Amino acid sequence: MKANLLVKIENGEQSFIAIDEHGCVYDMRFLKDVTDRDITYFKKAAFVTEPCTMINSDQEEFLSLPSEVHRLSRINNNKPEARFTVQSVTVDFSTMQMTVIEQWDFDVKQWPEGHIRITKTK
Repeated sequence: MKANLLVKIENGEQSFIAIDEHGCVYDMRFLKDVTDRDITYFKKAAFVTEPCTMINSDQEEFLSLPSEVHRLSRINNNKPEARFTVQSVTVDFSTMQMTVIEQWDFDVKQWPEGHIRITKTK
């Protein structure tokens, strides 16, 4: 049996990325098989590097991370930046062999001085 997975690695800890039925990308602790369509959607949704313009309760505009990157990075006021790797892998459970198909390194920092940098490393 084989499975295609999106694996997130941050600070030595692994989690899995899943796309729900509404097209939202989530960082999860349990194994979730993904389809080729999910991987294509992930690349389109999570690779947005331009900030979103939001309006706060005082009607002031501010820059924010796109929602998919925000969910993956888990950035908040106590964690204003994140560096993590996402791998597209195939796992053959009969031999317990894992093959990395693609890999991207994310460097994300909260705005206003922030950035989203994504480097494909494989």
